[in-house]
Amino acid sequence: MAPREQSATKDSEPILLLDACTVINLYACRHMPPILESMGRPAGIVLRVHQEALYIRRGGSGEDAREHEAVDLSEMLANRLLSLISPTEDELLAFIDLTLELGDGEAMTVAVALHRGYAVVTDDRIAIRVIAGRVPVYSSLEVIKGWIDREHLSPAAITAVLVDLRQRGTYLPGRSHPLRSWWDQYMAQE
Repeated sequence: MAPREQSATKDSEPILLLDACTVINLYACRHMPPILESMGRPAGIVLRVHQEALYIRRGGSGEDAREHEAVDLSEMLANRLLSLISPTEDELLAFIDLTLELGDGEAMTVAVALHRGYAVVTDDRIAIRVIAGRVPVYSSLEVIKGWIDREHLSPAAITAVLVDLRQRGTYLPGRSHPLRSWWDQYMAQE
């Protein structure tokens, strides 16, 4: 089944745009649907992100830990936990300019966010620099921690989520990330 496209307008509820690295990170946690449900606002991706976020690693400690596992967003798209956003002509023109600095998925996400005033979830340093101060920006770890806090997960469950994020999404927050000490606290329990 093909993903349903949604053309969001300024009159609709604001959408939190996820880039490809964020989709991979949320999916790697094994809890993407409840994370999206808990965000308190709709989440969306542009078509290019849907085309780029193809797989995560299997994870674990076995010989197959590095094998690829497909990212399947079809159920989340069908259940409207995630919307597929179609760009306008103006956004496509901005996208072309942004590809000089960013990959295609990030460039399209940023173009749509800037034109519509949407917030962005990204871990891409260049994308963060390009949009800083122009629209709200969140990291995937901030979104995951927000869900963890709302769900009141046990320390063991938090560690399991973060281990999956690291192994399956190959994520590690930078040393200067505001949540790095929180990450380290739970990863030390692994």
